[in-house]
Amino acid sequence: MRRVGCASVLLVAVVAFAGAVCWAVAPGSQVPSARVIGPDTIGYAHLRDLSGDPGAEALILRALAELVRVESEVNEEGIGDWIERARGSSAVGAPLMDLILPREATLVLEPGPRNRSTTVTALNLRHFTRPAAYFAEPLADWLLERDHGTLLAANESEGLRQGLVRLSGDGPEDHVSQRIERLSKRWHLHGWLSPNLLRRGSIAAGLIGTGLIDGIELGLSVLSEDALEGEITLDATDGDAAAGLAPALRLVLLMAAGQAAAQGLSLEHRQSQEGDRIVVELDLRGLDRFIEVWADSLIAERVRD
Repeated sequence: MRRVGCASVLLVAVVAFAGAVCWAVAPGSQVPSARVIGPDTIGYAHLRDLSGDPGAEALILRALAELVRVESEVNEEGIGDWIERARGSSAVGAPLMDLILPREATLVLEPGPRNRSTTVTALNLRHFTRPAAYFAEPLADWLLERDHGTLLAANESEGLRQGLVRLSGDGPEDHVSQRIERLSKRWHLHGWLSPNLLRRGSIAAGLIGTGLIDGIELGLSVLSEDALEGEITLDATDGDAAAGLAPALRLVLLMAAGQAAAQGLSLEHRQSQEGDRIVVELDLRGLDRFIEVWADSLIAERVRD
């Protein structure tokens, strides 16, 4: 009888442990993160599933390796060496990407009080959604909530409430869903900005003249640990507006290229007009060296402190 009793206790313990692991690891039922996009949204960014993408994996592992170098500052066997080996091994790199990257995510900007934007982010993590919602320490002034398997974060309580309502709804309007589907086929990260957001005072907005713009599409993909490619599409009110915007946009791009060069990066761009649309193709190089210099600056700050 004692053996039967011990076996029963052991069985209960194993079942309880398995249930706890399942609770922590399995995210639960998830809804598309793009549901947080609403009719009043003035901008959004959508990150698609990057699992198995060699360019994204290479860049993220490169950045992680440099962050570990900053923390260690000594050449010892440890997690830094493990990450370095992961950079050359898909058997290690792919599971690591699945662990740290969400399945997909959407960030939205909503009109807020006092001419400020409210930010709401919906994340579909592959693992640990419940522990993140219950135990993670949010960034300053940010709020966390969970809708089944989808994690929601916002910098305003009203934004969090609105995000939860939208997650239980039918999702964005058809034209927004179609845009997301179209851009996700080409870009890792893509988004859209309303002229209402640009009118909030940027230099670029002042140069371009947002009254001539209906919206801006953005797309970005990682080619390798050293290079990104992207595209910006401005939807003008008509063909004449697009022709008038083109010279000012070239000036903005030249300013951006100069700022990139000051950081050791090379930004090339090609601009073309298609009716009432202006399309700018971007190519950014030099990320590998930029990440290394950035890590060196962090180490120097740490030594001074």
